[in-house]
Amino acid sequence: MMKGVAIMLFTKRKMIVRIKELFVTKIEVGTSGFAQNKGSVALRFKIDETTFALINCHLKAGEGNVVKRVEML
Repeated sequence: MMKGVAIMLFTKRKMIVRIKELFVTKIEVGTSGFAQNKGSVALRFKIDETTFALINCHLKAGEGNVVKRVEML
């Protein structure tokens, strides 16, 4: 189980009926599959005719790891 990465959607009660097509997904990655300390979560939803996507990720650190971060996704 991935720890430490979360995504939340807060809204006024009157907006709840306008939120449609709500999807949530997560991708867990880590050191050799053992340390599940890296990954991402994404949330997609529609309000009326406008689609929104929110992404939160915690990936490998460091400038030299750009390729590794892209490969994680």
